[in-house]
Amino acid sequence: MPHTVSEHSKSAGLPSDLKPFFIDLHRQLAATGIVELPRLKGRSVRHEDVVVADSTDLAFIFLQLAVLSGRSLEQRQQLSEVSAGVLKKWAGVWKLKNVASITVEVREIENETHQRVTLD
Repeated sequence: MPHTVSEHSKSAGLPSDLKPFFIDLHRQLAATGIVELPRLKGRSVRHEDVVVADSTDLAFIFLQLAVLSGRSLEQRQQLSEVSAGVLKKWAGVWKLKNVASITVEVREIENETHQRVTLD
């Protein structure tokens, strides 16, 4: 925990290898002191069938950061701002096309319902 998840339409033009983006994102998030680098986990989901408004030609990128509860609103806002800044930087590197929406969301996972299992 925390988890960073990128969901994006295939038509957005993101590369298939997003590891450099996630490494940068995780380092920037850890630099805030709000989350710890060794605990960050990133993954991406590429969607084939996408409709934005009433168009199948437009693309989207959605980045979600899921953190355990207990952080203040200000801390979550800071994580959101850092994530958006990193995503904006990489959007320029990727030379995106037809992207109608780039969105960042920070959500809380309740400590009381979260389970972590280790394999022996």
